[in-house]
Amino acid sequence: MKPQHERDVGMAWGKARGPQQSRRQKASTDLRDLLAAGDEALADTPPHAIPELLGQLEQLKALLWNRLLCPSQRSVPRTDTLMPEPALLDVAAAAEKLRVSRTMIRRLEARGILPGVRIGRRLLFRPDALARFAEGQERHR
Repeated sequence: MKPQHERDVGMAWGKARGPQQSRRQKASTDLRDLLAAGDEALADTPPHAIPELLGQLEQLKALLWNRLLCPSQRSVPRTDTLMPEPALLDVAAAAEKLRVSRTMIRRLEARGILPGVRIGRRLLFRPDALARFAEGQERHR
């Protein structure tokens, strides 16, 4: 059986709602109920249980921030922040990578100095081709 403080907190979170309410309405109403009942529900909470409750609150906070910042993703936030490099870069991305203008990228490709891939009217570049080009442009004195 759960301790009294967990039952009180659980009751504040799990109040029954009518079927007409959406999940969002239910969650915000439950949270408001919990906050309103917070002093009463947590008054009997023993000090040794507070760290666990704070940990659960931090988990909820992280999930809510993730939901706010990434609304289309329903999964747990990724821990790695490095994104894989795309297979082909467009003119703007190639110019940004080499820190030159888009016009310069187009001119280098037209002269055959920078190898590009044409798909219809689109001009794309492989990242490794840009790296080789940059290495070839280094000056050794």
